[in-house]
Amino acid sequence: MKANTIPTAVPIVLLALLCITAASGCTGKPSTPAFAYMPDRLIRDISDMQEDETVARVWVRRGFELNACRSIAIEPVLDSSQRKQPEAVRVIEQGLQGIFRDRARETGTLSVSVRTALLDAKPEPGRIRAWFADIDDFAYIELELLICDTQTGMPLLKLIHFRRDKKTLAGALDSILEDLRVFFSRSV
Repeated sequence: MKANTIPTAVPIVLLALLCITAASGCTGKPSTPAFAYMPDRLIRDISDMQEDETVARVWVRRGFELNACRSIAIEPVLDSSQRKQPEAVRVIEQGLQGIFRDRARETGTLSVSVRTALLDAKPEPGRIRAWFADIDDFAYIELELLICDTQTGMPLLKLIHFRRDKKTLAGALDSILEDLRVFFSRSV
């Protein structure tokens, strides 16, 4: 017959630690619930928006054209992404200035403001993660654009678009700005 080699103090100590751990977990301060990050959005209602072949979703008020605008004011881009990207905001602002620079007409009747929100921007994957093909870790950018009449505040155009690039955030930014350039030259 084999003798018990565990001293009697060890199970007692383990039982005491288990009781203390359980008691401190039950009587501790309740934890706050975890919430998913929700960015500040410009567009609250997307039910009237439709898919487009150039951008993800768009809605344009009937009869609105950029050529009917006397002035187009581009407001600073709102960075509401979880990981702030000041460089991406700067590139988007410069791209929008280029897109809308020559669109206003002296004979236009509307004064509009262009508001843009950067909803999400994920920079390029790290070096180690980029080596593995099965990890879907692409650079990604998503934004909302809202054009409103400055006098009435009435929305004239709502747009949501996103792009991703396999390598860099700069590639995704170039792609999204090119899509916006094509959309505004073709559709509005």
